[in-house]
Amino acid sequence: MILFGANDACLPGSNSGQHVPLARYKENLRSILQNKTILAHAPRLIVVVPPPVDEYSLEISDATKGIIGTRRTAEHTKLYADACREVANDLGAVVLDLWAIFMQAAGYEAGQILPGSKKADKNAVLGQLLSDGRSSRLARYEPSSHIGSRPPFYARSLQALVRKYNGCDKT
Repeated sequence: MILFGANDACLPGSNSGQHVPLARYKENLRSILQNKTILAHAPRLIVVVPPPVDEYSLEISDATKGIIGTRRTAEHTKLYADACREVANDLGAVVLDLWAIFMQAAGYEAGQILPGSKKADKNAVLGQLLSDGRSSRLARYEPSSHIGSRPPFYARSLQALVRKYNGCDKT
């Protein structure tokens, strides 16, 4: 699994020092996915699209660490998620789209203000999905509790990914 881009999507000039320009990010991801040394092992790579951010939670988290200023925005992070998806699809890689899965759960529809953006009201679902795990439903998810019932959206998405990865689903 390759999860690449969550830190790169920091804003230019932010005090994190982790920002990577979008074009360079795409080049780096393409380079990793086409690396001859890696490909020599015939890996079955899964590219994980970086998750969205919740600016409300980030502000609180950063403040507790003494970090002042905005380091990430929902809109800027979306650019990196889109770029990751684009490069992975161009190269025919299997994609686990965390950004889309989380945004679907948060009720996002194209054209709306992004959940997690300070331009919108705080989205409780996104906040919970992006929590530190101490109170997240994802942290307490037990697959056996869904036997005989329809699994939650993220489990269905992961099952679809596994089917595609194993060649059982060509969609």
